[in-house]
Amino acid sequence: MTDALTFRSEAWWGANLGDFRGGIGSTINTTTGQEVHAVGGWAELVWQANDATRLYAGAATDNPDGGELATGRANENFTAYVGTRHQWGSGLITAFDALYWETHWKDLPLGNALRFNLYFQYNF
Repeated sequence: MTDALTFRSEAWWGANLGDFRGGIGSTINTTTGQEVHAVGGWAELVWQANDATRLYAGAATDNPDGGELATGRANENFTAYVGTRHQWGSGLITAFDALYWETHWKDLPLGNALRFNLYFQYNF
């Protein structure tokens, strides 16, 4: 988009997507033996604020076909997040993000969470 702003995304659809991290872990319905179809993707906007700092905002979804799932399996995941990453020099990197995560379950109540993560990384 510009030197400071980057957009990236990915989409997928298919069946038996566990090897590709799709379908929320439901690749095969163990009751029927049938493959589970799923669709999903993610999108992220990254702003390079300066040479050392990046800011991120994004969202992702993973949606297996609810008609092919056994009761109690995850039926849809959705997450939205914001975060930052800073390179301090000499190999030290810190990052912080905030995520809203929502999971719909087949024939069970919705689950959701607000998560905050702080990372420290040293490259040598």
